[in-house]
Amino acid sequence: MNSRTSVFSTILTLIIAMVFISGIVIGSQGKTKMNYTAEVTVKGGALSGDSGQSIYMKAPGEECTFEVSAEGAKGITSNVLIYKDSSMRDSYLSVGATEEGTVSDPVQLTGDSVFLQVVRSIEPGATVADGTYKISYTIRVKSTGGSGKLLLTILLSVGLIILGVIALNHENNKARTCTKRQMRLRGKAYSNAFLVLATLALAFSFLSGLVEEFPFSIYQCGMIAFLISAMVFLISADRSRAFKGIRTKRGSLVVIFAIVAGVNLFVVLLSMIMKNTAAASYTGSGVIGNWIVNAVAAVCFFVMMMELLMQDAREQAEKELRQEGE
Repeated sequence: MNSRTSVFSTILTLIIAMVFISGIVIGSQGKTKMNYTAEVTVKGGALSGDSGQSIYMKAPGEECTFEVSAEGAKGITSNVLIYKDSSMRDSYLSVGATEEGTVSDPVQLTGDSVFLQVVRSIEPGATVADGTYKISYTIRVKSTGGSGKLLLTILLSVGLIILGVIALNHENNKARTCTKRQMRLRGKAYSNAFLVLATLALAFSFLSGLVEEFPFSIYQCGMIAFLISAMVFLISADRSRAFKGIRTKRGSLVVIFAIVAGVNLFVVLLSMIMKNTAAASYTGSGVIGNWIVNAVAAVCFFVMMMELLMQDAREQAEKELRQEGE
């Protein structure tokens, strides 16, 4: 496989993967779904010890519809009361659960979450034998709007694809003007960064499956892995002198890295003072707060800044030694 074919295959794979991911994200936008099973005990023809369930759900939009379905014992009815907050005093509406599913009218929500309470009872005139029954519930919340987020998702996905294609083409074109030694050193830097990225991705994946209350959100996992991998790449490339651009622009890079590290450190301190936490996430609790990303960014950019300064000092010392030897 020649270089042109390799780059084309990589670009095609990137586009297919991004379209696949974006399609799933767009298809699931504005929707929240919950499935759970409740055990209900009937004694003497009446429900025994059933206080219902209280459920918290993230609202996918400002205006939503609610669809509730229930499958289980005949003769037991279920109604879902939808409240504005955890006090459960002010409700939006009540939706009766049926096997086919009952869809409510659009409801204007005042917050970014809703609280639901399931209330069960024996149908009037129905006879239910004593015993324990299982009722399976499916609750779907669907936003009636969300066109702005949809457009943003499409633009972001297209932008990332374009950036990836430009980067691949740029690196391929530069490779034609590089020496074999530089190509080998660049490959080593890319390899080091990829191994770190893959290891961190696997670590986050396995830990999220093993730890019941995984503290990181998807955003936090992705950004932390990317930042650390980028740091490893720059350090490897700078120490091996794989890129001339890093050497000639060290002064500018040091200033930029110092500013970025300082801004992220300020955000971390501000978040700690305000005690902000991340929003609820469907994968991972996000209890640490998004400030952890800024903290990792501050450390990574500070380390890269110090690496550039120390490498520059080493090269200056080597240059002076050569001059003295001459």
